[in-house]
Amino acid sequence: MADLTEKQIERRYAEGRGQGELSSYRPFIDHHDLSSLGRASRAPSRKTGRTHHFFSDVETSAFLELIRMPEVVDVREQFPLDREDTRAIAAEMGVDHPKYRNGVDTVMTTDLLVLVSAGSETIRYARAGKRVADLSDARTLEKLEIERRYWQRRGVHWSLVTELDRSDACVVALSWMHGMEELPENGHPAYWTDRIAAFRAEFAKARDMSLEDLDRKLVKHGFQAGEMLNVLRHLAWHGQLSFDLDQEFNFRWPTSRFVLTSSARRSAA
Repeated sequence: MADLTEKQIERRYAEGRGQGELSSYRPFIDHHDLSSLGRASRAPSRKTGRTHHFFSDVETSAFLELIRMPEVVDVREQFPLDREDTRAIAAEMGVDHPKYRNGVDTVMTTDLLVLVSAGSETIRYARAGKRVADLSDARTLEKLEIERRYWQRRGVHWSLVTELDRSDACVVALSWMHGMEELPENGHPAYWTDRIAAFRAEFAKARDMSLEDLDRKLVKHGFQAGEMLNVLRHLAWHGQLSFDLDQEFNFRWPTSRFVLTSSARRSAA
């Protein structure tokens, strides 16, 4: 990212960077800071009411997997760590604290701070996303260890996620489903409610019918081309329809490969 001076760091905190929750949260680093590096991307979320900023495919896919979980109530990306603490940890480890190219101590950030509802309390989890290839670099490992110790001292479970934690098919499926987190706007208030009900009714009677054949049947019942897949993606994203995300999705799959429910439970830990 761009080098920051002490005054610029102070200004970011004054702007509310790294503070707030849900729609009011502002990451310490956003896509403007790293748009020319890595795989910068943005992902909107209805749950948090804002657009999230990521700088690698690993971060993006980890976020999409987490934000779907019913018990996950908020995800705060690029969360800043207190420099006094990271400086102290670096000194204890006998390593140099990370610095910007101008020599100012870096404000280290955690890629994903995840808040999970657990009964009457909210539990925090910290996640760092890295490519496996980056883990052969000794300096990268030192920085990760500073981050791990930082969260350990706060009683927060920290873990590292890489591209090996989910299959390529799963990454594609998550992005595909997320595209229908919200169904397209339509002038009729009950338009999608009616189509979801029709999909559920016909799906329950489909037995081993292929999705392709179910789509043809629904088109005969008034669905427009592509609407059945929109409904399927929407229900799958919200945990009401499940299938093996580690297998490349195929429109010729029989409906028996899917489970249609009213809700789903997953674990963030």
